[in-house]
Amino acid sequence: MANIIKNISELLLAIRDKGVSEIEPFLKLKHGPTIGDMYEGLTKEIAEKSIFEGLDLRVVSGKITNSEGAFSNQIDCMIVTGDGENIPFTENYVYSVNNVVMVIEVKKKLYSSEMSNGYDNLQSVIRTQANDYRQLKGNSIKDAFRSIAKKPLNDLNDISGLDYQEQMLYHTLVIEDLLPVRVIFGYSGFSKENTLRKKFTEYLAQNLSTADNPKYDYGPTSFPNLIVAGDYSLIKTNGMPYSMHTAGVKGFGWMASYRHNPILLLLELLWTRLNYQYNLPPEFFGDELVNESLAPLLSIYAMDDNKGWEYIEINYSDSELATIDSKETEWQPTILNEDEYIVMNKLCESNALTVNELIKFIGSEEKAKAIIEKLSWSHLIYVENGIIKLLTKECKCAIIPHFGFVAADDYDGRLMNWIRKKMKEIRNNH
Repeated sequence: MANIIKNISELLLAIRDKGVSEIEPFLKLKHGPTIGDMYEGLTKEIAEKSIFEGLDLRVVSGKITNSEGAFSNQIDCMIVTGDGENIPFTENYVYSVNNVVMVIEVKKKLYSSEMSNGYDNLQSVIRTQANDYRQLKGNSIKDAFRSIAKKPLNDLNDISGLDYQEQMLYHTLVIEDLLPVRVIFGYSGFSKENTLRKKFTEYLAQNLSTADNPKYDYGPTSFPNLIVAGDYSLIKTNGMPYSMHTAGVKGFGWMASYRHNPILLLLELLWTRLNYQYNLPPEFFGDELVNESLAPLLSIYAMDDNKGWEYIEINYSDSELATIDSKETEWQPTILNEDEYIVMNKLCESNALTVNELIKFIGSEEKAKAIIEKLSWSHLIYVENGIIKLLTKECKCAIIPHFGFVAADDYDGRLMNWIRKKMKEIRNNH
Protein backbone atom coordinates (compact mmCIF):
# COMPACT_ATOMS: atom_id res chain seq x y z
CA MET A 1 0.00 0.00 0.00
CA ALA A 2 3.06 2.20 -0.45
CA ASN A 3 2.32 5.83 -1.16
CA ILE A 4 -1.41 5.08 -1.50
CA ILE A 5 -2.51 8.62 -0.65
CA LYS A 6 -0.08 10.17 -3.11
CA ASN A 7 -1.08 7.78 -5.92
CA ILE A 8 -4.82 8.27 -5.40
CA SER A 9 -4.42 12.05 -5.12
CA GLU A 10 -2.60 12.11 -8.46
CA LEU A 11 -5.43 10.07 -10.02
CA LEU A 12 -8.04 12.45 -8.63
CA LEU A 13 -6.00 15.43 -9.82
CA ALA A 14 -6.11 13.97 -13.33
CA ILE A 15 -9.89 13.55 -12.97
CA ARG A 16 -10.10 17.21 -11.88
CA ASP A 17 -8.10 18.45 -14.85
CA LYS A 18 -10.02 16.27 -17.32
CA GLY A 19 -13.32 17.41 -15.84
CA VAL A 20 -12.38 21.08 -16.14
CA SER A 21 -11.41 20.55 -19.80
CA GLU A 22 -14.82 18.95 -20.45
CA ILE A 23 -16.63 21.82 -18.73
CA GLU A 24 -14.80 24.61 -20.57
CA PRO A 25 -16.65 24.28 -23.94
CA PHE A 26 -19.95 24.74 -22.08
CA LEU A 27 -18.93 27.96 -20.36
CA LYS A 28 -20.32 29.70 -23.45
CA LEU A 29 -23.77 28.98 -21.99
CA LYS A 30 -23.10 31.91 -19.65
CA HIS A 31 -25.71 30.64 -17.20
CA GLY A 32 -24.34 30.89 -13.68
CA PRO A 33 -26.46 28.13 -12.05
CA THR A 34 -25.68 25.66 -14.84
CA ILE A 35 -21.94 26.41 -14.68
CA GLY A 36 -22.08 26.06 -10.89
CA ASP A 37 -23.86 22.70 -11.24
CA MET A 38 -21.12 21.41 -13.55
CA TYR A 39 -18.35 22.28 -11.10
CA GLU A 40 -20.33 20.91 -8.16
CA GLY A 41 -20.91 17.69 -10.10
CA LEU A 42 -17.19 17.36 -10.80
CA THR A 43 -16.42 17.96 -7.12
CA LYS A 44 -18.89 15.25 -6.11
CA GLU A 45 -17.22 12.80 -8.49
CA ILE A 46 -13.83 13.55 -6.92
CA ALA A 47 -15.29 13.21 -3.42
CA GLU A 48 -17.02 9.92 -4.24
CA LYS A 49 -13.72 8.45 -5.39
CA SER A 50 -12.08 9.65 -2.15
CA ILE A 51 -14.17 7.62 0.30
CA PHE A 52 -14.01 4.03 1.40
CA GLU A 53 -16.55 1.34 0.64
CA GLY A 54 -18.31 -0.34 3.55
CA LEU A 55 -18.38 2.71 5.85
CA ASP A 56 -21.90 3.91 4.91
CA LEU A 57 -20.46 7.11 3.46
CA ARG A 58 -22.10 9.08 0.68
CA VAL A 59 -21.69 12.39 -1.15
CA VAL A 60 -24.65 14.79 -1.35
CA SER A 61 -25.67 18.44 -1.62
CA GLY A 62 -28.13 20.19 0.63
CA LYS A 63 -28.32 21.64 4.10
CA ILE A 64 -27.12 20.82 7.59
CA THR A 65 -29.41 20.99 10.60
CA ASN A 66 -29.28 20.54 14.37
CA SER A 67 -31.59 19.43 17.17
CA GLU A 68 -32.92 22.98 17.55
CA GLY A 69 -34.14 23.05 13.96
CA ALA A 70 -31.61 25.58 12.66
CA PHE A 71 -30.24 25.16 9.13
CA SER A 72 -26.99 25.99 7.40
CA ASN A 73 -26.84 27.74 4.06
CA GLN A 74 -26.95 25.57 0.95
CA ILE A 75 -23.88 23.31 0.85
CA ASP A 76 -22.39 22.43 -2.54
CA CYS A 77 -20.88 19.09 -1.50
CA MET A 78 -21.07 17.11 1.75
CA ILE A 79 -19.50 13.79 2.69
CA VAL A 80 -21.93 12.28 5.18
CA THR A 81 -22.74 9.08 7.05
CA GLY A 82 -26.05 7.25 7.09
CA ASP A 83 -29.38 8.39 5.72
CA GLY A 84 -30.50 11.98 5.44
CA GLU A 85 -33.86 13.50 4.63
CA ASN A 86 -34.50 14.09 0.93
CA ILE A 87 -35.85 17.55 0.15
CA PRO A 88 -38.95 16.79 -1.96
CA PHE A 89 -38.63 17.06 -5.74
CA THR A 90 -34.88 17.79 -5.54
CA GLU A 91 -31.65 15.85 -5.33
CA ASN A 92 -30.72 17.72 -2.15
CA TYR A 93 -30.68 16.31 1.37
CA VAL A 94 -30.82 17.54 4.95
CA TYR A 95 -28.33 15.96 7.37
CA SER A 96 -27.75 16.34 11.08
CA VAL A 97 -24.48 18.14 11.74
CA ASN A 98 -23.14 15.15 13.64
CA ASN A 99 -23.49 12.98 10.53
CA VAL A 100 -21.42 15.34 8.37
CA VAL A 101 -17.76 14.41 7.92
CA MET A 102 -16.66 17.08 5.43
CA VAL A 103 -18.24 20.02 3.61
CA ILE A 104 -16.85 21.51 0.40
CA GLU A 105 -17.75 24.95 -0.86
CA VAL A 106 -17.10 24.92 -4.63
CA LYS A 107 -15.78 27.92 -6.56
CA LYS A 108 -15.06 28.08 -10.29
CA LYS A 109 -12.47 30.77 -9.53
CA LEU A 110 -11.20 31.78 -6.11
CA TYR A 111 -10.30 35.41 -5.58
CA SER A 112 -10.87 37.69 -2.58
CA SER A 113 -14.64 38.06 -3.00
CA GLU A 114 -15.15 34.31 -3.47
CA MET A 115 -12.94 33.60 -0.46
CA SER A 116 -15.07 35.93 1.66
CA ASN A 117 -18.29 34.39 0.36
CA GLY A 118 -17.05 30.85 0.95
CA TYR A 119 -15.82 31.72 4.44
CA ASP A 120 -19.23 33.16 5.35
CA ASN A 121 -21.06 30.13 3.95
CA LEU A 122 -18.92 27.77 6.01
CA GLN A 123 -19.68 29.86 9.10
CA SER A 124 -23.29 28.74 8.72
CA VAL A 125 -22.04 25.17 9.16
CA ILE A 126 -20.27 26.10 12.39
CA ARG A 127 -23.41 27.77 13.73
CA THR A 128 -25.42 24.58 13.26
CA GLN A 129 -23.11 22.77 15.69
CA ALA A 130 -24.69 24.85 18.49
CA ASN A 131 -25.17 22.53 21.46
CA ASP A 132 -25.22 19.30 19.47
CA TYR A 133 -22.18 17.67 20.99
CA ARG A 134 -21.41 14.23 19.65
CA GLN A 135 -19.02 11.97 21.50
CA LEU A 136 -15.49 13.28 21.22
CA LYS A 137 -12.78 11.18 19.62
CA GLY A 138 -10.28 11.61 22.43
CA ASN A 139 -7.38 10.09 20.53
CA SER A 140 -7.69 12.73 17.82
CA ILE A 141 -7.43 15.54 20.38
CA LYS A 142 -4.60 13.84 22.28
CA ASP A 143 -2.55 13.23 19.14
CA ALA A 144 -3.09 16.79 17.88
CA PHE A 145 -2.17 18.26 21.26
CA ARG A 146 0.98 16.12 21.44
CA SER A 147 2.15 17.21 18.00
CA ILE A 148 1.47 20.92 18.58
CA ALA A 149 2.29 21.44 22.27
CA LYS A 150 5.11 18.87 22.30
CA LYS A 151 3.79 17.25 25.46
CA PRO A 152 1.16 14.59 26.11
CA LEU A 153 -2.42 15.25 27.11
CA ASN A 154 -3.05 12.42 29.53
CA ASP A 155 -6.56 13.18 30.78
CA LEU A 156 -9.25 14.89 28.70
CA ASN A 157 -11.28 15.52 31.84
CA ASP A 158 -8.53 17.19 33.86
CA ILE A 159 -6.48 19.93 32.24
CA SER A 160 -5.61 21.75 35.46
CA GLY A 161 -1.95 20.82 35.03
CA LEU A 162 -1.70 22.69 31.72
CA ASP A 163 -0.60 26.30 31.50
CA TYR A 164 -2.93 28.97 30.08
CA GLN A 165 -1.70 28.67 26.48
CA GLU A 166 -2.04 24.89 26.57
CA GLN A 167 -5.54 25.06 28.05
CA MET A 168 -6.64 27.44 25.33
CA LEU A 169 -5.15 25.10 22.72
CA TYR A 170 -7.02 22.18 24.29
CA HIS A 171 -10.39 23.98 24.12
CA THR A 172 -9.67 24.92 20.51
CA LEU A 173 -8.86 21.33 19.55
CA VAL A 174 -12.08 20.10 21.16
CA ILE A 175 -14.06 22.39 18.85
CA GLU A 176 -11.94 21.32 15.87
CA ASP A 177 -12.81 17.70 16.61
CA LEU A 178 -16.53 18.42 16.94
CA LEU A 179 -16.91 20.37 13.70
CA PRO A 180 -17.02 18.85 10.21
CA VAL A 181 -13.91 19.35 8.10
CA ARG A 182 -14.55 22.50 6.06
CA VAL A 183 -13.08 23.18 2.61
CA ILE A 184 -13.26 26.01 0.06
CA PHE A 185 -12.28 24.43 -3.26
CA GLY A 186 -11.54 26.81 -6.12
CA TYR A 187 -10.72 25.29 -9.52
CA SER A 188 -8.62 28.31 -10.42
CA GLY A 189 -7.76 31.64 -8.87
CA PHE A 190 -4.76 33.49 -7.54
CA SER A 191 -1.78 33.12 -9.85
CA LYS A 192 0.82 33.03 -7.06
CA GLU A 193 1.12 31.27 -3.73
CA ASN A 194 2.16 34.50 -2.04
CA THR A 195 -0.91 36.29 -3.35
CA LEU A 196 -3.18 33.67 -1.79
CA ARG A 197 -1.28 33.96 1.50
CA LYS A 198 -1.48 37.76 1.56
CA LYS A 199 -5.14 37.95 0.57
CA PHE A 200 -6.10 35.59 3.38
CA THR A 201 -4.19 37.56 6.02
CA GLU A 202 -5.61 40.82 4.62
CA TYR A 203 -9.10 39.35 4.92
CA LEU A 204 -8.47 38.48 8.55
CA ALA A 205 -7.00 41.92 9.25
CA GLN A 206 -10.15 43.54 7.87
CA ASN A 207 -12.25 41.50 10.29
CA LEU A 208 -10.28 41.68 13.52
CA SER A 209 -12.21 42.48 16.67
CA THR A 210 -11.81 45.78 18.45
CA ALA A 211 -13.18 47.03 21.76
CA ASP A 212 -15.75 49.09 19.85
CA ASN A 213 -16.52 46.46 17.25
CA PRO A 214 -16.20 42.87 18.55
CA LYS A 215 -16.41 40.09 15.95
CA TYR A 216 -16.86 36.44 16.75
CA ASP A 217 -16.50 34.52 13.50
CA TYR A 218 -12.76 34.89 12.93
CA GLY A 219 -11.17 32.85 15.71
CA PRO A 220 -8.80 29.95 14.94
CA THR A 221 -11.61 27.40 14.87
CA SER A 222 -13.51 29.47 12.30
CA PHE A 223 -10.80 29.16 9.67
CA PRO A 224 -11.56 26.65 6.92
CA ASN A 225 -9.42 23.53 7.18
CA LEU A 226 -8.40 23.91 3.54
CA ILE A 227 -8.62 26.71 1.00
CA VAL A 228 -7.75 25.82 -2.60
CA ALA A 229 -7.13 28.24 -5.47
CA GLY A 230 -6.09 26.15 -8.46
CA ASP A 231 -2.77 24.55 -7.56
CA TYR A 232 -2.17 26.71 -4.47
CA SER A 233 -3.60 25.91 -1.06
CA LEU A 234 -3.84 27.06 2.54
CA ILE A 235 -4.03 24.27 5.10
CA LYS A 236 -4.87 24.45 8.79
CA THR A 237 -2.04 22.94 10.83
CA ASN A 238 -4.16 21.93 13.82
CA GLY A 239 -2.49 18.53 14.21
CA MET A 240 -5.29 16.78 12.30
CA PRO A 241 -3.00 15.66 10.70
CA TYR A 242 -0.52 18.48 9.95
CA SER A 243 1.36 20.48 12.55
CA MET A 244 4.19 22.99 12.22
CA HIS A 245 6.75 24.65 14.47
CA THR A 246 8.69 27.73 13.41
CA ALA A 247 11.81 28.58 15.37
CA GLY A 248 11.66 32.00 17.01
CA VAL A 249 7.90 32.46 16.49
CA LYS A 250 5.71 32.40 19.60
CA GLY A 251 2.45 30.54 19.85
CA PHE A 252 1.18 27.54 17.93
CA GLY A 253 1.53 27.13 14.16
CA TRP A 254 -2.00 27.23 12.71
CA MET A 255 -1.99 27.90 8.95
CA ALA A 256 0.45 27.08 6.16
CA SER A 257 0.53 27.19 2.36
CA TYR A 258 1.30 24.56 -0.26
CA ARG A 259 2.03 24.80 -3.97
CA HIS A 260 1.35 21.32 -5.35
CA ASN A 261 -1.54 18.88 -5.75
CA PRO A 262 -4.27 20.22 -3.41
CA ILE A 263 -6.19 16.93 -3.52
CA LEU A 264 -3.33 15.35 -1.57
CA LEU A 265 -4.17 17.72 1.30
CA LEU A 266 -7.90 17.08 0.93
CA LEU A 267 -7.34 13.33 1.18
CA GLU A 268 -5.09 13.72 4.21
CA LEU A 269 -7.78 15.75 5.98
CA LEU A 270 -10.59 13.39 5.05
CA TRP A 271 -8.80 10.13 5.73
CA THR A 272 -7.42 11.36 9.03
CA ARG A 273 -10.96 12.18 10.17
CA LEU A 274 -12.22 8.79 8.97
CA ASN A 275 -9.26 7.08 10.63
CA TYR A 276 -10.30 8.37 14.05
CA GLN A 277 -14.04 8.12 13.45
CA TYR A 278 -13.94 4.48 12.35
CA ASN A 279 -10.81 3.35 14.19
CA LEU A 280 -9.05 2.44 10.96
CA PRO A 281 -5.68 0.77 11.59
CA PRO A 282 -2.88 3.34 11.85
CA GLU A 283 -0.78 1.21 9.52
CA PHE A 284 -3.06 2.50 6.75
CA PHE A 285 -0.97 5.67 6.76
CA GLY A 286 2.30 4.01 7.64
CA ASP A 287 3.70 3.62 4.12
CA GLU A 288 3.52 7.31 3.27
CA LEU A 289 7.14 8.40 3.59
CA VAL A 290 7.03 11.96 2.25
CA ASN A 291 6.92 15.20 4.23
CA GLU A 292 4.89 17.80 2.33
CA SER A 293 6.75 21.09 1.87
CA LEU A 294 4.36 23.34 3.77
CA ALA A 295 5.24 27.00 4.30
CA PRO A 296 4.13 28.41 7.69
CA LEU A 297 1.73 31.34 7.40
CA LEU A 298 0.12 32.04 10.78
CA SER A 299 0.86 31.28 14.40
CA ILE A 300 -1.77 31.81 17.11
CA TYR A 301 -1.17 33.02 20.65
CA ALA A 302 -3.86 33.28 23.34
CA MET A 303 -4.09 36.74 24.88
CA ASP A 304 -4.52 37.06 28.64
CA ASP A 305 -7.91 37.11 30.40
CA ASN A 306 -9.68 35.31 27.55
CA LYS A 307 -9.44 38.36 25.30
CA GLY A 308 -9.08 36.27 22.18
CA TRP A 309 -6.16 35.28 20.00
CA GLU A 310 -3.22 37.16 18.57
CA TYR A 311 -2.22 36.16 15.04
CA ILE A 312 1.44 36.26 14.10
CA GLU A 313 2.01 36.38 10.35
CA ILE A 314 5.06 34.58 8.95
CA ASN A 315 6.25 36.15 5.72
CA TYR A 316 8.20 34.63 2.85
CA SER A 317 9.36 36.14 -0.42
CA ASP A 318 8.48 34.39 -3.68
CA SER A 319 12.03 33.04 -3.93
CA GLU A 320 11.94 31.74 -0.36
CA LEU A 321 8.68 29.91 -1.05
CA ALA A 322 10.28 28.34 -4.12
CA THR A 323 13.20 27.03 -2.07
CA ILE A 324 10.84 25.37 0.43
CA ASP A 325 10.24 22.67 -2.15
CA SER A 326 13.78 21.46 -1.54
CA LYS A 327 12.60 20.50 1.95
CA GLU A 328 9.98 18.09 0.58
CA THR A 329 12.07 15.05 1.27
CA GLU A 330 11.44 11.46 2.16
CA TRP A 331 10.46 10.99 5.77
CA GLN A 332 13.22 9.61 7.92
CA PRO A 333 13.72 8.99 11.64
CA THR A 334 15.81 11.29 13.81
CA ILE A 335 19.52 10.65 13.26
CA LEU A 336 21.31 10.44 16.62
CA ASN A 337 24.87 10.52 17.83
CA GLU A 338 26.03 7.87 20.29
CA ASP A 339 25.19 9.87 23.45
CA GLU A 340 21.70 10.71 22.15
CA TYR A 341 21.15 7.07 21.23
CA ILE A 342 22.15 5.89 24.70
CA VAL A 343 19.81 8.45 26.29
CA MET A 344 16.90 7.32 24.13
CA ASN A 345 17.56 3.69 25.00
CA LYS A 346 17.60 4.55 28.70
CA LEU A 347 14.26 6.30 28.32
CA CYS A 348 12.81 3.36 26.40
CA GLU A 349 13.78 1.12 29.33
CA SER A 350 12.74 3.37 32.23
CA ASN A 351 10.34 5.93 30.63
CA ALA A 352 11.87 8.74 32.71
CA LEU A 353 15.21 10.37 33.51
CA THR A 354 15.88 13.47 35.58
CA VAL A 355 17.75 16.37 34.02
CA ASN A 356 20.34 16.11 36.81
CA GLU A 357 20.83 12.41 36.03
CA LEU A 358 21.37 13.25 32.39
CA ILE A 359 23.92 15.96 33.23
CA LYS A 360 25.77 13.55 35.50
CA PHE A 361 25.72 10.82 32.85
CA ILE A 362 26.88 13.10 30.02
CA GLY A 363 29.36 14.95 32.21
CA SER A 364 28.48 18.37 30.81
CA GLU A 365 25.47 20.61 31.45
CA GLU A 366 25.94 22.27 28.07
CA LYS A 367 25.94 18.94 26.20
CA ALA A 368 22.94 17.73 28.20
CA LYS A 369 20.98 20.87 27.27
CA ALA A 370 21.88 20.37 23.59
CA ILE A 371 20.63 16.77 23.73
CA ILE A 372 17.38 17.84 25.38
CA GLU A 373 16.83 20.58 22.80
CA LYS A 374 17.40 18.25 19.84
CA LEU A 375 15.27 15.39 21.16
CA SER A 376 12.49 17.79 22.17
CA TRP A 377 12.47 19.45 18.74
CA SER A 378 12.31 15.98 17.19
CA HIS A 379 9.15 15.17 19.19
CA LEU A 380 10.88 12.30 20.97
CA ILE A 381 10.90 13.68 24.53
CA TYR A 382 9.49 16.43 26.73
CA VAL A 383 10.65 17.83 30.06
CA GLU A 384 8.28 18.42 32.96
CA ASN A 385 9.33 19.49 36.47
CA GLY A 386 12.93 18.55 35.79
CA ILE A 387 12.03 15.06 34.55
CA ILE A 388 12.67 13.90 30.97
CA LYS A 389 9.96 11.62 29.58
CA LEU A 390 9.16 10.02 26.24
CA LEU A 391 6.69 11.95 24.12
CA THR A 392 6.21 9.05 21.74
CA LYS A 393 3.50 6.41 21.79
CA GLU A 394 5.81 3.59 20.72
CA CYS A 395 9.44 4.68 20.61
CA LYS A 396 11.95 2.48 18.81
CA CYS A 397 15.68 2.86 18.33
CA ALA A 398 17.82 1.16 15.69
CA ILE A 399 21.26 1.13 14.08
CA ILE A 400 21.11 1.25 10.27
CA PRO A 401 24.02 1.09 7.78
CA HIS A 402 24.84 4.48 6.20
CA PHE A 403 22.66 6.25 8.80
CA GLY A 404 23.99 5.03 12.13
CA PHE A 405 21.82 5.52 15.22
CA VAL A 406 18.16 6.43 14.63
CA ALA A 407 14.97 6.74 16.67
CA ALA A 408 11.31 7.49 15.93
CA ASP A 409 7.76 6.96 17.10
CA ASP A 410 6.71 3.74 15.39
CA TYR A 411 3.07 3.63 16.51
CA ASP A 412 2.01 3.70 12.84
CA GLY A 413 4.70 1.35 11.55
CA ARG A 414 6.45 4.13 9.66
CA LEU A 415 9.89 3.47 11.14
CA MET A 416 9.82 -0.23 10.30
CA ASN A 417 8.61 0.57 6.77
CA TRP A 418 11.51 2.99 6.37
CA ILE A 419 14.02 0.44 7.69
CA ARG A 420 12.77 -2.26 5.33
CA LYS A 421 12.97 0.14 2.40
CA LYS A 422 16.52 1.26 3.26
CA MET A 423 17.77 -2.28 3.82
CA LYS A 424 16.34 -3.30 0.45
CA GLU A 425 18.09 -0.34 -1.20
CA ILE A 426 21.38 -1.31 0.47
CA ARG A 427 21.08 -4.91 -0.72
CA ASN A 428 20.25 -3.85 -4.28
CA ASN A 429 23.30 -1.55 -4.38
CA HIS A 430 25.71 -4.35 -3.46
